[in-house]
Amino acid sequence: MRKRILLCGLLLAAVCVALAGTAMAKAPYTFKFATSWNAADGRIAPSEQPKSPYWQYVAQKVGVVPLVYGFEWGGGAADYAQSMRMSLAAGDKYDLILLRDQALTRELIQAGRLLPLDNLLPLYAPNIWKLATKEQWDLVRALAPDRKIYFIPQWLDKKMGDLRGSLLRKDWLDKFGMKVPTTKDELLAYYRAVKDKDPNGNGLKDEIPVSGRAGLRWCDDLFMMWGASSLEGYPQWRWDAKKKVMICDQVSNEMKNAISFMRDLVKEGLMDKEFITASRADWVAKISSGRVGHYFHLAGAIDEFMMDAVNKNPKVHLVYMPLPRVPGLPKQQGTIMTFGDPIFGFLKDTKAARQILKLMNWAYSTEGDYYGTLGIPGVDWTRQADGTIKIINVMQFGHTGYTVSAKTTVIEELFASVAMGANKLELCRAIIADGGYWPPANDGMPVTIYDGYQDYAPAASRLYKEYCSKMVMDELPMSAWDEYVKKWYADGGTEVVKRATEWYKKVHNIK
Repeated sequence: MRKRILLCGLLLAAVCVALAGTAMAKAPYTFKFATSWNAADGRIAPSEQPKSPYWQYVAQKVGVVPLVYGFEWGGGAADYAQSMRMSLAAGDKYDLILLRDQALTRELIQAGRLLPLDNLLPLYAPNIWKLATKEQWDLVRALAPDRKIYFIPQWLDKKMGDLRGSLLRKDWLDKFGMKVPTTKDELLAYYRAVKDKDPNGNGLKDEIPVSGRAGLRWCDDLFMMWGASSLEGYPQWRWDAKKKVMICDQVSNEMKNAISFMRDLVKEGLMDKEFITASRADWVAKISSGRVGHYFHLAGAIDEFMMDAVNKNPKVHLVYMPLPRVPGLPKQQGTIMTFGDPIFGFLKDTKAARQILKLMNWAYSTEGDYYGTLGIPGVDWTRQADGTIKIINVMQFGHTGYTVSAKTTVIEELFASVAMGANKLELCRAIIADGGYWPPANDGMPVTIYDGYQDYAPAASRLYKEYCSKMVMDELPMSAWDEYVKKWYADGGTEVVKRATEWYKKVHNIK
């Protein structure tokens, strides 16, 4: 999944396209910003960046603009973090750095390299300060020994942004004379119709009722409808208020029921038998071919998945399905992180903290939000006489550093101008109206919980993938669940649960 980091995108937007521009009437305040910037994205040397009209636009508007020092992202956050460690160890000086790694963040806090922001944020960046609740800022404080705020995290707006959900083919539902399923049995009826009634009309039984990706990924709704928390296929944690203990959904009874359900789907031919080893490209290819009746993903990315199908058949349309009810279970909630990664850290010896926060505060203003999403008004976009927005230059993610804004108003206007925009907006509004997606209990939990047991972290969950994948595919019987749970606890699960419980009690002041 593409990482949508609003602030990073807004800052990078100032420097990413080297074009000629007008001279500045007054020299802006500049600071050094170290971040990830792949060479393929058109990295520009700091000395050349002031020539960019985007750099000049922000300089004129705010009077504060970064000089960006780019580091290769490499294979992921760990590779980037190692490059950052080497740069700092070599004595390179920056004012602001992109963190993106909890281990690096913890090291810098413990070494006294980061500036506390508790008093600065409310004064100089109120737009950022108001994005989070007191409880969310307390999660940030909990990662520091002195309980101070040493970084700005990646907040995700629950109303818009990375909205995700169950996406079904409405045109197929209409063909079957069905409504959006609300229960497990209604969902199964839809699956069976997709399998048997040739909804794509090619005379072949090549339709796939539901699909996912290798490692049991992106099947979140099939887990969550049973009460197991999942984020992009990674099992999360829940808090048991009665027993006052954390529940890891890698080994919960709710997960056992979900795995058994998926096993039954595969046996009946209602779930793609190849999904267990499918790469992202293979998964997307099947969906874009117009053969898949249900998948779980981002509402704002449906054009990436469905545009080929729409081009072949204009009647293709997706609809959002709230989590189906399972008999005997309460209405379940979906899972989404609101905490996200540590994003921005201010080096302790910086003299530019107030100025940087001024720029960040503008980035979260309405004007800054339109700029960060659409570019320079009059150059990249314009508002027409009827009030709608006309896109002149489409800002591609990764090319100019732009990313989708978290602000609802801009997104709604932007959707009106992009491929499948009306369907995107319909889906997003339906997800918002459902209101069923909430953070898991481990939202903001430090990676130190898994020290010595890295295989237990959600993104790894090695034993879970090893056993549960085989149970879903009938390579192991469901009776293997007990063996798996016993091994999970014996090999480190008991210690991980203990640490997670102690962390949760501390953060939430539970005795």
